[in-house]
Amino acid sequence: MRRPFIERLLDPRSIAIVGANDKGNSGARCLKGAIASGFSGPIYPINPNYETLEGLKCYPSLLDLPETPDSVAVSVPTSSALRVLSEGEAAGVRSMIFFSGGFTDSGTPEGQQRHDELTAIAQRSGMVIGGPNCMGVVSLKRHFDTSFVSYPGPLKTGGISIVSQSGGLINAITELGYARDLGFNYLISAGNEAVVNAADHLDWLADDDGTSVIVTCLESVKDGPRYRAALAKATARKPVVILKLGRSAAGQQATLAHTGSLAGSDDVFAALCRQYGATLVETIDQALETAAMFDRLPLPKGNRAVIFSTSGGATVLATDLTVKMGLTFPPLTPATNARMQEIYGAKRPFINPFDVGSYPLMAKADNMTRTMRTLIEDDDVDLMACVMVVQRDLKPNRMGLFNQVRDVVPSSPKPFALIPEATLHWRDVPQDVGAHVAASLLDGLLGLRALMDYASYRRTYSAEDALAPQAAIEARPRAGASALTEWESKRVLAAAGLPVTREELATSEDEAVVAAERIGFPVAMKLQSPALMHKTEAGGVLLNIRTSDEVRHNWRRLQDAAGAHGLTEFDGVLIQQMVTDGVEFLVGMHRDPIFGPVVIVSAGGVFVDLLGKEAQRRLAPFGIEEADSMLAGEIASKLLSGFRGKPPAHRSALAKLIADFSTFVTRLDDNVTAIDLNPVMALPQGRGVVVVDASFEFKPS
Repeated sequence: MRRPFIERLLDPRSIAIVGANDKGNSGARCLKGAIASGFSGPIYPINPNYETLEGLKCYPSLLDLPETPDSVAVSVPTSSALRVLSEGEAAGVRSMIFFSGGFTDSGTPEGQQRHDELTAIAQRSGMVIGGPNCMGVVSLKRHFDTSFVSYPGPLKTGGISIVSQSGGLINAITELGYARDLGFNYLISAGNEAVVNAADHLDWLADDDGTSVIVTCLESVKDGPRYRAALAKATARKPVVILKLGRSAAGQQATLAHTGSLAGSDDVFAALCRQYGATLVETIDQALETAAMFDRLPLPKGNRAVIFSTSGGATVLATDLTVKMGLTFPPLTPATNARMQEIYGAKRPFINPFDVGSYPLMAKADNMTRTMRTLIEDDDVDLMACVMVVQRDLKPNRMGLFNQVRDVVPSSPKPFALIPEATLHWRDVPQDVGAHVAASLLDGLLGLRALMDYASYRRTYSAEDALAPQAAIEARPRAGASALTEWESKRVLAAAGLPVTREELATSEDEAVVAAERIGFPVAMKLQSPALMHKTEAGGVLLNIRTSDEVRHNWRRLQDAAGAHGLTEFDGVLIQQMVTDGVEFLVGMHRDPIFGPVVIVSAGGVFVDLLGKEAQRRLAPFGIEEADSMLAGEIASKLLSGFRGKPPAHRSALAKLIADFSTFVTRLDDNVTAIDLNPVMALPQGRGVVVVDASFEFKPS
């Protein structure tokens, strides 16, 4: 999926700077940065007002250069930007970066027109364009700089690459990263992403051997399917940390189905991250702390963490915070517990997380060394962290403790981190304590959770959602309608092989009696009209009809209900088998405008409004393993394991239905905006599942 010529932008062999000067503005800073980066290729300043700049020959225009440069950084006023772009096209340039704004960022018709002209030139020439309205690109490992930012420095070279649509956040990240002594590779300011977008950058960095961790600051996604594919590729190879801006429900599209109300835009993006193992964070501090842990620590082989501390209060606080994060801590094995009692001279059992008693006790003799080696040798421990006060002014007893840490950590196959009890100012961190020191208790614990989650994703990763395409399925409403009736909806589902109830559509009282006798009592009777989405509220659903006489009586009741709601014409009455001995779930689809069909699973029936906030979301399609993970939450697990005296439900059959449904929705035209299967009844173990009610919604015609 790599965009042609992207390497000219992100790994150039020659650079030109249009608008270079000696006045201290963006053009001047870009030139100075390009020279200072140690770039080994030619650098061409372009400005008709100079003969030379910074000791380099200056050229009047791109058309006057002795060669076609790989990448051109453009620092000119907005009014001149398109002229320079046209010159670049004429010169055969394949890559340009535009610093100037005034395009879609302006929010004006003129800006939109400039954007359209820029993208038209890019499309016909094949040119890749960074920005506009960006701050440029830097790679410390590849030794080039086509930006105008005066980064703090010298920045340390390392494996963390940053991509940000916000230029200001690039500054904030590098300032904080410099203070934390983090090592960077790519610093990419993406700007408006008129041509090259977040998917292109993710795809490139996934292949980049110099990048160990990708951090992205993302405001919006331009191309949902491409971004999804790029994210899947990247996280299969290295950690991706995402700071998503604009995480609100403002973009949520309300629909008639329950599914729409459960599918906010923020929820969809969070589901994407969860599905593909990306770490979603809320602050710059969390982003950098998590990236630092990924960069400096090995991935744990499992989720069994041990946290110990020198303070009882810190131990309790760390436990409270981790419980809120959904972490659980296995008890120490009897052998390890006995060993800890021996090391610290304690008769009490040690409960994970545990308090050793005091700082001096931990630092005494080789107690810290023995503690860490015991946990390293314990096959039931995958990750270790010590919560303690970390001070810059290290007294002899404190230095002795860190010397013990330094003796053990380099050879440890398991990740180990020191986590301060409170926020730690990085200028106060000792230069070398032998291990990674987190910035704060909360961010450190969140980083540990991210390590475990990503390691779990990598252990279980498969390309199961890359399912073979299947023939399209047509589902369209009748003229003037925006939805299918339950009968129509379930005919589409049944044709696709999804299990639905036994039912018949009756158009007369006599037909209803014959249908009920054929299906077998008891039955349900439901009014069918595309104008009646919420049948129950309208009195259009009658349950547990047990005789033919009751069918005739209730037929007339439903006719009265239809008249009361102005349904002078309706399709008839659905006669349906009663299903009462299962667990109700909602399985639905909401079509996200960016990412396409999103499958939603929650408790169904009357529990939707109460428990809908616990809904699980995944981007379609996906396989059975991912579908089963949607049923692993506390509520779903309780319902399926035998809730309120019911027998355990057929979980694997429900997971298969969810996975099959995820494939089914990808076969529909995008005119289908939402689908509700509610309830889907998970029957007792061994009896499968059945769709009891269903509805399809469509774009307005």
